[in-house]
Amino acid sequence: MNGGLENHSQSNDKSPWTYRLAIDVPIITGNKREAQIAIAAGISEATRIEVALTAWNVHSRVAKSLLEYQHSLALSSILKNEVAMRNSIAEMLIKRLDVGMASSIEVSNARIALQKAEQAYLAESGRTPVLAASLSSDSGLGMTAFNKLSVKPFEEATEINIGNLQYQSLLNRLDIRASLARYESAEANLRLEIAKQYPDITLSPSKTLDQGDRIWSLGFSSLLTLINKNRGMIAEANSLREVEVAQFEALQSKVISDLNQAKAAYDAALQATNKTKVLLTSQQKLMQQNERQFNAGLTDRLEFTNTRLENIIATENMLNSSYQLHLAKLNLEDVLQRPLDDRLTVQSSLSIADNISNRNNLQ
Repeated sequence: MNGGLENHSQSNDKSPWTYRLAIDVPIITGNKREAQIAIAAGISEATRIEVALTAWNVHSRVAKSLLEYQHSLALSSILKNEVAMRNSIAEMLIKRLDVGMASSIEVSNARIALQKAEQAYLAESGRTPVLAASLSSDSGLGMTAFNKLSVKPFEEATEINIGNLQYQSLLNRLDIRASLARYESAEANLRLEIAKQYPDITLSPSKTLDQGDRIWSLGFSSLLTLINKNRGMIAEANSLREVEVAQFEALQSKVISDLNQAKAAYDAALQATNKTKVLLTSQQKLMQQNERQFNAGLTDRLEFTNTRLENIIATENMLNSSYQLHLAKLNLEDVLQRPLDDRLTVQSSLSIADNISNRNNLQ
């Protein structure tokens, strides 16, 4: 809206003042406004998803730190039991050596194994506080607050269903969703540059009170783009869109490759865990049998202690296999960028196939 006020220097029987009031009414052609809204929406969506991606990275880092800390606590406990068992075996062999029932080589081997077990226990128990500090830092807690928490003990890994994860990863992966949002914005920008070939029109109705005369007028204006019809900006927008397409396709290929590798690693860890579980079950049955024989006086304490030591080693192997399976699951979740129990899944309103297959239909 605009207006004007004039004064005539010559006085007469009419008012020397001239008043004018005009209103500009823009008419946007070629759906430019819709394209501008789509550009802003695409940028906003990409930014929102990138914030979610940052949150996921924090979640993933905390989950892995927690797993490593839990594994270290459990492993320290097992190694402590192993040290106790090997110490008992060494003491019994020393007593047997004194009465000529064991050789010095057996005693020496037992002492070496004890020293190795003690070194492993000291190394792991010294590593646990470092992992606690790392977990405290990753979770954003100070050590004072962290030490007040009750950390859940390490749990044996269970098998999960990894069926059609490729579809889920391409539909829900956050960086792919952000890439699609940027593509939507680039495509809307191309539509806007194409629409700029058609000029906008501004209608300007006005009313003028000229020394008593009432005058109505209707004007219009437009910026004509007759030279090259905005071809330069259209070509630039099209190139930017093609860049987004290429980046999306490269990201999609990498995601599929990473997913296949993560699935293969998970399958290998699962098979190793199942085999270790079978060996542990067999060793536990053997220990129970040996315990019954020991209680019945059919076997000596040294043999029974060796059987218990073998069971501890089998338990340690099971713990390490389960840890590798947990880690493989977390790595698989990193490829999907969401937990496999769907607790952080974000619903997608974007269609990969529709956006990419139709990218060349607009020109």
